[in-house]
Amino acid sequence: MKNLKSKKITSLQELSHLKNTLNNHGVIGYPTETVFGIGCDPFDDIALQKVLTIKGRDFNKGLLVLITEKATVSKYAKEIPPYALELMEKYWPGGVTFLFNARDELSPLLVGDKRLIGLRISPHPIASFLSSMLPFGIVSTSANKSGEVTLTSAKEVRSVFGSAIDVVVDGSCGGGVASSVVDCSGEYPILMRKGEVIPAGVIPAEAGI
Repeated sequence: MKNLKSKKITSLQELSHLKNTLNNHGVIGYPTETVFGIGCDPFDDIALQKVLTIKGRDFNKGLLVLITEKATVSKYAKEIPPYALELMEKYWPGGVTFLFNARDELSPLLVGDKRLIGLRISPHPIASFLSSMLPFGIVSTSANKSGEVTLTSAKEVRSVFGSAIDVVVDGSCGGGVASSVVDCSGEYPILMRKGEVIPAGVIPAEAGI
């Protein structure tokens, strides 16, 4: 496992190593605005399988993708309701993840049995930088074994996962609350999980609509 200090990742050597890792089925660990995440190329089934296996996560649950611009949503979403465009404009970058009906060509490893894709633009500088290194963003799932405590430092990630993660980028997590999750796959936006930021106009899931 290679460890990169965040202050060094703009050097040509470090950039080259990160890109080579991501372009060759690699898995990286990195800080986000909440906890440490695990990421890979969202269009690489070998890497997706590695991430799910490393975490011990059910293959039917799907994964989140961090993107850098709203235009990328159309690469993942089958349709984008007008209300979703308004919400994205207001709450991205920030702590709101939006769920969309996934395009048919996306891997089941990425979208799970429900064929939904979760997307977010992160305000964290390192997470945002890494999501820009691939054409269509980077997978982001919490760096922990499923059901176990989340990790908030590169040292913890190295201790738990060892060489299973190819590169760990050092840096500070934001320490914030997990993102709110809004389901935009239907006629109305449904709040599936409450985070630090709760978008106006969304309907709580318990309302039963």
